[in-house]
Order: sequence, then C-alpha cells, then structure tokens
Amino acid sequence: MKNNECKRFVTPDRIRLEATAADFQDGFSISTAESFDLAEKAIKLGVDLASFYTRDDGDAIDEVSRYMLDNACRVKDFAEMTNGEKAALVYELALIQYRNVIDDADHKSDSFPNQVKKLKAEIEEAQLELGNQILSIAMKLFDRLKAIKKIN
Repeated sequence: MKNNECKRFVTPDRIRLEATAADFQDGFSISTAESFDLAEKAIKLGVDLASFYTRDDGDAIDEVSRYMLDNACRVKDFAEMTNGEKAALVYELALIQYRNVIDDADHKSDSFPNQVKKLKAEIEEAQLELGNQILSIAMKLFDRLKAIKKIN
C-alpha cells in the first residue's frame, strides 16, 4: 500500500480517538489497549452528552475527557488498586456524573439536530476523501513535472 493510500484512513474521528487515548494513557498510566478502550467509552459518553444538550460533539467529548483526567489525579494514590482499576473507577464516576445522558445519541438519532450532525460528519468525510484523491493526483503530476525537468 502506498503512503498516500494510508492517509485516507486518517479521519477526524480517528485522530480524536488517538489523541484521547494518548491523554488517558499518560493520565492513568495504563496500556495502549486499555487507553483505547477507555477513550472509545469516553467518546461515546461525550457524544451522548452533546446529543442531550444539543452541543458540539467535540466540546462535549473534551468535557468528559477533562472530567475523567481530573479524577485520575484524585485516585492515583489508591495503592490497593491497579492503574487499570483506577481508570475503570473513574469511568464509573463519569457514568454517574452524566447518568442522564447515557445512550441519548442512540435514542435521538433520528432527531433533526442529530441528523444535521450526521450530515455534517458525512460531508466532512467526503471532503477529506476528495482532498486525498486530489492530493494523490497532484503528487503524480508533480512527479511527472520533475521527471520532465530532469530530461530537459
């Protein structure tokens, strides 16, 4: 697989997942696998929060992540628990904190605000894909122009 073909798999959602997982890995001192699992759960909770209050997904995900990382500091001295258990405890605290919003995005997936969010996300994905295709064509054209210049 060529380098530019790999880029099409890098989406804003993937970038957010990786960034959140990295924050959790540092904040909780947990493994990469544990941090990705926790990040996926936090992102889902953030999307539910955004749906419940009709807010931007990114802002709500950031709020949930900050809440969890703030609480990571509070539980770090619990010597009788592993770091993974501390991370799970903090996630449970987040579920309690945001209990009214759990699964809201699923329940309201057909609502107008959520349909608009979904449409915006699909447009963003299409723009990203189109941009990657244009970039690929431009790089090939650039390589051909360099080759022509070398001949002359």
